[in-house]
Amino acid sequence: MLTYETGTTTLSVDVRSRWDALELMRALARHRVWMVQMGPSFWVVSARVEGDAAEALATVRRWSAQRNVERVTGRLGGDDFVLESGEAAA
Repeated sequence: MLTYETGTTTLSVDVRSRWDALELMRALARHRVWMVQMGPSFWVVSARVEGDAAEALATVRRWSAQRNVERVTGRLGGDDFVLESGEAAA
């Protein structure tokens, strides 16, 4: 289970589509956000989250539901997370 901290933390999400990565960047635009291409079809979208990290994670859940991403992996602070399609849509 992820603990949601207040303060400043980094959220990183692994993405397999460039277009999905760009949409996630738009969704997280209220934070300082950047994208790094790690391979031909692998990007990491990261955001520097100030304040409540739960809000940023909820944004990732909404993005995954809108983009029909069945499985989301990433890191929040120092903790790895996985969101499956049922959980992501919640």
